[in-house]
Amino acid sequence: MNNLLKFNASVLECYEEDDVLTVALGDNEQSPENYLIITRLDDEDNDSIDEGIGLQTSQSVYEASAVIEKVTLHSDRLEVVITPDSHEHFGCSRLEGVFSETVRNTPEKIALLRKYLEAIFNGSKTTLVFS
Repeated sequence: MNNLLKFNASVLECYEEDDVLTVALGDNEQSPENYLIITRLDDEDNDSIDEGIGLQTSQSVYEASAVIEKVTLHSDRLEVVITPDSHEHFGCSRLEGVFSETVRNTPEKIALLRKYLEAIFNGSKTTLVFS
């Protein structure tokens, strides 16, 4: 499967709550039709760092862990490549949140996103690229 779920990301949120780091992109703040949420919870019960990193999308019924192969932060979008064994769960092989003009014109938000992505994927097997 090599299909792409692409959506306009007019909402970008990065926060930490109850020791969970969260990055969320969506096409609407109140009731998004398309979204992706990446989380990290460091738990001693996890066998690996990757098991503490979760992904949920508008196409998945629940969050799945250790499913992100690669994340690329471009100046205009965030691209997430899903591991091959998880394509069916998410209904696609790649996700792309294309930043709205408002998000692109808020450098503080993009800088915060980069900081959170670095923290979430620190020590994991996921390839993280900033281009």
